[in-house]
Amino acid sequence: MRGGTPNMEWIFDPVPPSGAIAGGSATQYVFDQDIDTFVREVLQNSHDQRLPNIGQAEVDFDLIQLTGEHRADFLQGMGWDELRLHLEGVAPTTIEGQRIQRELDQVDESAELRLLRIHDRGTKGLVGGEDENSSNFKALCRNVLDTSEEDNSRGGSHGLGKAVLWAFSGVS
Repeated sequence: MRGGTPNMEWIFDPVPPSGAIAGGSATQYVFDQDIDTFVREVLQNSHDQRLPNIGQAEVDFDLIQLTGEHRADFLQGMGWDELRLHLEGVAPTTIEGQRIQRELDQVDESAELRLLRIHDRGTKGLVGGEDENSSNFKALCRNVLDTSEEDNSRGGSHGLGKAVLWAFSGVS
């Protein structure tokens, strides 16, 4: 990647010893899949991660449309070729397979790639490593049904709010 950014490596969990197959996340069915729910849950997540002594967190939603070289650079930088192979492998085996295949076809057929960037300020941020137990990054990106902090002022619990991000993502 450019600019001295370290290369990212996609890591996938192996099939469990029981051989159980998960057809997606049950949390995707918890929420109404509408824009009001999406915005409310994102804002709640940022609110719950406010820095001490900060009145309000600020959140921006930016719709980004990439074409040409910018699109190609983004896909290369995120390791799309490796991720694509994984998605092609799960597409025919999961309940969400048709949706994943539709999104793969969209990336192939469209000259444009649409992204949504959510940026918050006045919050703790996604700090920490993937394997750190108290990491905000791990709590958002890896943990399921787990809230890393016990805080009675939080608006949510059990880490379900992030599921709205997966539900609205074409490839979850």
